Amino acid sequence: MKEPKGDLLQLSFYLPNQTPEIALNMLVKALLECGANFSGIARGCTLNMEESGYFIPKARIYREKQLHVSNFQELQSWLDSEEIRVLEVLMTNASDTTKDECVIVTYGSISDQAARHDTPTVSVLSMGDIFSLARLPISDSKKYAIKAKQAGKRTYIRLKSIIEIINPAYGSITIEWPLEVPADLKNDPRSLAFRDFYISESFMGANTVTLLRNLFKGAYIEEMSHGLYISCTREFNPEGIEVDKKVSPWNTLSTQVGKIIANAA
Repeated sequence: MKEPKGDLLQLSFYLPNQTPEIALNMLVKALLECGANFSGIARGCTLNMEESGYFIPKARIYREKQLHVSNFQELQSWLDSEEIRVLEVLMTNASDTTKDECVIVTYGSISDQAARHDTPTVSVLSMGDIFSLARLPISDSKKYAIKAKQAGKRTYIRLKSIIEIINPAYGSITIEWPLEVPADLKNDPRSLAFRDFYISESFMGANTVTLLRNLFKGAYIEEMSHGLYISCTREFNPEGIEVDKKVSPWNTLSTQVGKIIANAA
């Protein structure tokens, strides 16, 4: 069973009206609907009394407990445990980027302070090396570019499928960068997560969605049933549109979105 390593591709989602455990459960269920399977393995950590007051997602280095999870009922049992916190669930047939790879369904990072009054994001982690290789000045970069285009299209489709099932407030595709929650964005809105992202109109409001559409004029913009998908990276949209993220105004737009979300929340 091959687990993700190297540059991690992250499909992340923020569900503010759910408990962390329910949000994780919803993401796992969505992947099952998309054709994924349980690998039989989940990992977690033991809890102490100090952590019982609010949710603090432990870093992956603390996953000292290996748990058997082969069906939805077993997962729910572990999620309901007062002694063990499930940190990640390994699933097969869930990644559309690398054949035979397991993905890791887990929580995104959140500060201890934010965790007292906000809920962490949930993420699907898989291998993202192909997208980095496609941009390196190497002899076979064209080969990687073709593979990255194919993998990116599947990633884009998978993101949309999950969004339609779980209806998050917002979500994103990133590589080696977390999707921050509003409480952390209030403290520091500088973010790289809002370059290929979805925003819900019910969460942000119609006026803000219109503002984002205007801000990202020139990027790929797609209307979805509950919101808007915006993409600045050629692999993650069907028209292959890419903007230069290092030049103005594109180099500041992700942070602007972070500020908008922080203020809206």
